[in-house]
Amino acid sequence: MVYVGGRPGSNAALRQLVESAGGDFVVHDGGIEDRKGMFVAALPRADIVVFPVDCIDHDSMNLLKRVCDRHQVDYHPLRTASVASFVELMTRLGRASQQSGKSGNTPPPASALRHS
Repeated sequence: MVYVGGRPGSNAALRQLVESAGGDFVVHDGGIEDRKGMFVAALPRADIVVFPVDCIDHDSMNLLKRVCDRHQVDYHPLRTASVASFVELMTRLGRASQQSGKSGNTPPPASALRHS
């Protein structure tokens, strides 16, 4: 998973959640300090990209969407950078995955993550 944007405090909590479920969590700040080219390079290897719309600029968001579309990577905007918003998305994706038969008894967050 690639997570673009967010806040340092919540990003640390999200990393812990994802890694405890057995997933990989790559964070990019969206171009504030990290170069935008770095997330462009990371996106094709991701199975899912998540970004909070309250913590990413419009140019980065548009670039992110274009690159994800080009490489057929699912992306999911979050309303906020909160842990609750992230957990809600992972739960929703987990349910959808279970309903489509793609996931067995995998906990919801892990069902949306790919292992490297």
